[in-house]
Amino acid sequence: MSTLREFRTAYCVLIATVVLQGVLYRHLPDPMPVHWNADGVIDGRLAKPLGPWLGTLILVGATVVMTLMPRLSPANFPMLPFARVYRHLATTFALFALWVMLVTDAIAMGWPLSLPRHLLIAVGLLYVVLGNWMGKLTQNFYCGIRTPWTIANAEVWNRTHRLAGPLIMLAGIASLAGASFSARVGFILLAAGTVVGFALPAVYSWWISPPAAAEPPQEDD
Repeated sequence: MSTLREFRTAYCVLIATVVLQGVLYRHLPDPMPVHWNADGVIDGRLAKPLGPWLGTLILVGATVVMTLMPRLSPANFPMLPFARVYRHLATTFALFALWVMLVTDAIAMGWPLSLPRHLLIAVGLLYVVLGNWMGKLTQNFYCGIRTPWTIANAEVWNRTHRLAGPLIMLAGIASLAGASFSARVGFILLAAGTVVGFALPAVYSWWISPPAAAEPPQEDD
């Protein structure tokens, strides 16, 4: 899986993010809002130039790491079988970050937008997309429900991800529904959906894993 050519769409989104932030930079306040509490009230600011660029720098780092992961994957756990899905995931995460950046900038410039509502919508869509692709992931060290039992057994991996896919999509729907309520209620729905979507399949992978083979008895000298 080539590092640059295969991820060109994700890098195009990354470049667009950097360019847009550069265009908007002079319109952004100093200090820049960088943190909101559970009620959607700004409770943290950071001075220029780092404030406006913090999220973009995180996106750049995350995108570079994602494009390098296939090359760093152990030989017995290649990511090539789901290369197309992985490229789509990289692009989806980049679009998610771009959405959050634009909403954050708009709020900083005085637009009457609710960051919690848009964040719940963005995470909801992200979960729906991720859940749709979970069943297509093969054993690897970077994506999916990675527990000792899924890594050790291909059948456990497949069964776990067949369960996780619909549950994560339901978590996404819960997050989208939460955007219609107050920020606290929305984030409670998101948290509950996340626990069900990710923690339950992890426990399930332990439950269905075959028992460890008993060690042969040691003979006395």
